[in-house]
Amino acid sequence: NGHGRGMSQYGALGWATKLGATWQDILNFYYGGSGRTVATLTEADAAVTPGGIMSVRLQTLDARPTAVISDNINASWAGAAGTYGGLVARMVSNNVYDIYGTATATCAADTDNPTGFTLIGDNVAGPIDFVSAQGSVLTAIAPTDLLGACEPPSTTYKTGRIRYYRGSIRATIDILGNRRTVNLLNAESYLRGVVPRESPAGWGDIAGGLGMNALRAQSVAARSYSLSEARYTYAKTCDTEDCQVYGGAGLRTVGSKTASVIEDKRTDLAIADTTGYVIKDSRNTIMRTEFTSSNGGRTAGGQFPAQFDNGDVAADAALQSWSRLLSANDIQKAFPAIGVFTSMTTSHDGLGGDWNGYTTSVVITGTAGSVTRTGWQFRGDFDLNSPWYETFPVTATDPASPPV
Repeated sequence: NGHGRGMSQYGALGWATKLGATWQDILNFYYGGSGRTVATLTEADAAVTPGGIMSVRLQTLDARPTAVISDNINASWAGAAGTYGGLVARMVSNNVYDIYGTATATCAADTDNPTGFTLIGDNVAGPIDFVSAQGSVLTAIAPTDLLGACEPPSTTYKTGRIRYYRGSIRATIDILGNRRTVNLLNAESYLRGVVPRESPAGWGDIAGGLGMNALRAQSVAARSYSLSEARYTYAKTCDTEDCQVYGGAGLRTVGSKTASVIEDKRTDLAIADTTGYVIKDSRNTIMRTEFTSSNGGRTAGGQFPAQFDNGDVAADAALQSWSRLLSANDIQKAFPAIGVFTSMTTSHDGLGGDWNGYTTSVVITGTAGSVTRTGWQFRGDFDLNSPWYETFPVTATDPASPPV
């Protein structure tokens, strides 16, 4: 399940718990060779995260006002004295905002002049930063010490969610003037919201604790990947699978008094155990260390070499082998230009494994013509698990046959 490039997360688990590999062994297997090594950050690397701060685009809040909540009434904005339970920045012109605040810990509705809020800043040039008293302290307790960003599924916030973040929350714009919300926080604190969303923290308990090496390997891969990012003018990375999954520190629904904490002591420990370690290439540059759920027993190649993966095989991942049945009607609906479907052929990358590698192209033929899709496009067309597949014809049942 996944693109197969770089480290297999299930593979790391197999290497750690069944083959006795250390986290360094795992990283060297997936990312090593050609001068690539597990290395430590140096002063020369400071430019990739000035001040050690990550900036993360919160995609759920794209094109929305930036609204935050503080459970302990400790939110603040530099343009107004005092602390608040809720703050909102509403853009009134290009990167210019009206700022509203309330003493109550509540989310502002997505409307002009939100009920219960007072205008505390008028036509203020952005970006606008909201902070909490303890939010940037590494020992801050989630969620009470942190700011929560209001995630509404509608414009009312009545059934929305509150996601808590370390650091500060910024209202800003992209180069086209679209509204964006960004979380700015210490890079190691950022990883605390990434690693348990990418690899289950419970893996650390497997095989008497050997699974911690899979979490340590994930921590280094996630650190390298994030530090190598430079996605936007206003943020270094984003919080979804478009970049790498980042869930913040905690989450609760509006109206609930209990929040679930996303961070976990086992992944926190894995991050701390590998503090400052990254993957660097022969030029001493931090590498973009992609990773995937399971590669089915062979890495996909690309930036890192294609190779047989004993760890992924040993992990016995549930999604290592899979199938999908597509009817002629499914195919004709997806590609009406072909007419009546007659055949399908796939080409592969020739790098070994089943069918001699991952799929590179699929030709779908019918009575009216043919359509060619890349392996990745066809994967998306039918929501397949990965781009490693082959297509086989399945003979239809005789319509005259009795039910079986």
